[in-house]
Amino acid sequence: MKVADALAGCQLLEQELRLYIAAAHSAIRRNLPAHLPYRVPDKDCAGDSLGQLISKFEKLSNDDELIAALKAFNKKRNKLAHRAIASCINPDGDLDTPPAGFIPDGMDMDEWLSEIRVDANTLQNKVLSSGVALEFDPIQSTG
Repeated sequence: MKVADALAGCQLLEQELRLYIAAAHSAIRRNLPAHLPYRVPDKDCAGDSLGQLISKFEKLSNDDELIAALKAFNKKRNKLAHRAIASCINPDGDLDTPPAGFIPDGMDMDEWLSEIRVDANTLQNKVLSSGVALEFDPIQSTG
């Protein structure tokens, strides 16, 4: 159940990134002069993975520290989502102790899963805070 909780936190982070990206595209569309087309649909990232969402977020944010944190988190999330379950299921189908080196030294599986959940929540809140600042200044004509 703790693996599911950690992955749920990752899903919430993905959703927050989707909301941020949609809001950024809406803000761009709102602030462009009417004669400039901007045909990026708000739901353009509906099926994107966390890595794809981070790549799109990176193009819409100046927060390099948050972008770096998201990229680092994505590696941890991928390890959990793609390798943890396979690495920890024994031949009987029961969860087993992960192999040495799989989780950080000095942590057990519960601590690692808790850390992932907390990291996901922290990053989600940072993305949410960034989204509040999406009120762009109208583009000024220089001609």
